[in-house]
Amino acid sequence: MASLKQVARGALDAAGLGRLYVRYHEWRISREREPPPPATDDGIPLPPLFLMTVVAGAADWRWFVESGARIAQALDQYAQEGGRGFAQARRILDFGCGCGRVIRNLPKLTSAELFGVDSNAALVNWCAENLPGVFGRNRGRPPLKFPDQHFDIVYLMSVFTHMRRETHLAWLAELCRVTQP
Repeated sequence: MASLKQVARGALDAAGLGRLYVRYHEWRISREREPPPPATDDGIPLPPLFLMTVVAGAADWRWFVESGARIAQALDQYAQEGGRGFAQARRILDFGCGCGRVIRNLPKLTSAELFGVDSNAALVNWCAENLPGVFGRNRGRPPLKFPDQHFDIVYLMSVFTHMRRETHLAWLAELCRVTQP
């Protein structure tokens, strides 16, 4: 037997209001938590809790900062194992950059030009106003506005899980196009 909450959520989804409910839930979570300081100890600005919640589903700014640093280190290690770490890269793309949880850590690891794209205008606009790098909005389907083989490294996290198989395969082909072999 479905709970009242499940029935209500099903009705919202059927009416096309499911995303609105999710945004409301994220807003409510972010309102119940300790607000972040304007910046971390190293001076890097922190996004509002609501944006952190939209990206990571959690309104914990300390976790946001720590997990982003750990992920950046792990990605650098994977890139090194692949033959070119962040330190050797000239250009790096964060596909689905959100509000910068990972890319905010890259200036400590590389002098490469940093780029970020996201389909959410509020997230990418926050990055463009607060983080070093070039940030832009991408559409729901390829192409990106970059030339062939423009990037040495492209990374993404929890992006394809939000797409239909056909769409993520199209994006995979596009990311291969803009990445050095």
